[in-house]
Amino acid sequence: MRWFEGVAKYENAGEPHVLISVIATSGSTPRGVDAKMVVTRNHITDSIGGGKLEHHATNLAREMLESLSTRKIQHMPLAVSADQCCGGSMTLLFEKFSPASHVSLFGGGNVATNVAQLLHACSVPVNWFDSRPEFQRQEEFGCCEPLPEPFRLELIRQGSQVLVMTHSHTLDFEILKVVIQREDLDFIGLIGSKTKWERFKLRFIEHGIEPQVLTRITCPLGERQLDNKSPMAIGISIVEQLLSRTSNKDDAEVLNWKKVGLALIGEHQ
Repeated sequence: MRWFEGVAKYENAGEPHVLISVIATSGSTPRGVDAKMVVTRNHITDSIGGGKLEHHATNLAREMLESLSTRKIQHMPLAVSADQCCGGSMTLLFEKFSPASHVSLFGGGNVATNVAQLLHACSVPVNWFDSRPEFQRQEEFGCCEPLPEPFRLELIRQGSQVLVMTHSHTLDFEILKVVIQREDLDFIGLIGSKTKWERFKLRFIEHGIEPQVLTRITCPLGERQLDNKSPMAIGISIVEQLLSRTSNKDDAEVLNWKKVGLALIGEHQ
């Protein structure tokens, strides 16, 4: 598979990935300018030259996937950085792409409806479910679909943010018991009070789930304590929490194109 096919595949799957591009070379190198490869947490597509160079670049890309960094340039003298006898050097551009965060929303009540509406306004794709026929409907901002029984893990896309806010604590618990099996989710949130969460934790432990696994669940939801308890106010707080998690706060890591120019100049001196 070529790098551009990999990009299309990972974008469609909503899987974060890093595109590595050779932007400059000097001397003898295994690949030339414009060679590219794509790295995800578990896959590599195409090649920038193989060997220790590619191994080192892959490790850097995977570290980047776990950080806030979105772009960086790495100059790699092959003899020093990659223990390769080519004798030349390569400058690599790393660009991280995180496809639009996807939300799986469970519950069709007032708060969930406001959350769905706000996410739609923010261009965040949502899969929305409710078990009650009277709450399964088509809205301008999305379709609340029937919750399949039994609930299946494959309903949730890799890297999704999951929000559980059904009408039933029992149903909340059953959904979470399945969702917690997925280790590839970006966020798992449960609506409710601290008291509700303490009771849920005891039930999970009774079902053999380790306390450290439960740290992946966020409850209560929302960025801050609110005096306004209206469904819209709560919905805004929850959506703010989700969006703040996906925004890049590390301005220092934003690519400075002067660095690109300096790297290119350095290669040709």
